[in-house]
Amino acid sequence: MTTRPDAPEMAPQILVDELLGFSPHLLLDDMIDVANTAVGQAVEAMEKQLERWAAAYNTTANTPNSSGKKKEPLTPEEQEQEIEQGMVAFQTLIEFHTDVAFDYLETWSLRNIFTFNAELVPKIVVPHQAGLNLDMRPQEESEILAELEELRVQIDNQRKLKRAAKRAARITSLQASLHERRLARITALRLPNAQTLQALPDALADLRAAAEALPPVSLSREGPTPGKRLWEDGRDGFVRWTAERLVKKIEGEEGLIPGLDADRRDVSRALKAL
Repeated sequence: MTTRPDAPEMAPQILVDELLGFSPHLLLDDMIDVANTAVGQAVEAMEKQLERWAAAYNTTANTPNSSGKKKEPLTPEEQEQEIEQGMVAFQTLIEFHTDVAFDYLETWSLRNIFTFNAELVPKIVVPHQAGLNLDMRPQEESEILAELEELRVQIDNQRKLKRAAKRAARITSLQASLHERRLARITALRLPNAQTLQALPDALADLRAAAEALPPVSLSREGPTPGKRLWEDGRDGFVRWTAERLVKKIEGEEGLIPGLDADRRDVSRALKAL
């Protein structure tokens, strides 16, 4: 089919596809597929009808007609041949008319329905491009692209941070459960609190109070005051001087009386402790 010389210029097909959101060719192909399916169903139904006709023909072949003549029955080979020839003729005819009809439909649709005049192209805005500033300078476009790239990096970092937070929360949960199990094991070893101490017998509480009131004990031994001898340095000095003399005396006599050695050693150790 040739194009008329005075036919107006039409818009590019890709723009039509973008405006519609689908390709008109795909829609027409679907329609043709539906028609071919209907043709196939018609051919199958016709084949079954011819088989029933052949069976009925052989049944009534031996019956004379109104003029008294009988029909000659068909052999199985003749019956199969007649059905095959009839099916080929019917299928060829119906497929030819279907192809011609849909060829005209496709051509007419693409030239009249799924197209528009090229003069309207500058005035048409695609829906997903509505609101775009097409007069932007290259520098502004570069800045926007850089900003978009920065936003992509931030989104990527947020995703990484989210994954790290989930992993940390999972590890923390495992550690918390482990610490709880350990705490349950040592719960019995906890020191009694104030309420438990208040529940103790009064005698034990008094003993504790008395022990806390005792002055601290100093175990260090100090020498005598400078310029004084040991027995002149007060009561403590005199006691230490007496104890040292007794220790020396006991140690000097040790071994003289075998039965008293152990007792003397005990007394000696006691005096040294003073």
